[in-house]
Amino acid sequence: MTGPIIIVDDMEIALTVIKTVLLNAGYPNVITFENPKDALQFIENSQIPSFIISDYNMPFMNGVEFLDTVFSIYPHVPSILVSGDSHTVTKEKNNYQIIEKGGNDFFKLIIKALCEAQISPYEAQTEQFQKTDFNLGTAAKTN
Repeated sequence: MTGPIIIVDDMEIALTVIKTVLLNAGYPNVITFENPKDALQFIENSQIPSFIISDYNMPFMNGVEFLDTVFSIYPHVPSILVSGDSHTVTKEKNNYQIIEKGGNDFFKLIIKALCEAQISPYEAQTEQFQKTDFNLGTAAKTN
């Protein structure tokens, strides 16, 4: 896992809950956006995301439009489209999984999708640990 896990949802509470679940599951590199246009700007100017979780029903552009735009830049980013009514979302040419928001297994399905994309919490924690500067060279010497 090199890039962050990106979550896009216009509902702040949904962002907070999903991010908290991922952090508690051991995924430290999670970035949230309430506006898909802000998320696109970040994605275009930053590293490739390792995974994207997007709500379907958002202002400015829906989740399908958002993910289609992301796929035009990075066609192989694993993604989930979350919808309160998954029956209204059609999956034509898209390479994302659709998960019903608030379903009984909602969070389990997100974690399962991350695992299927081979993004493990252990790997995420290892990368974060390797980037940590512990300043070992400045530790006081004792005799």
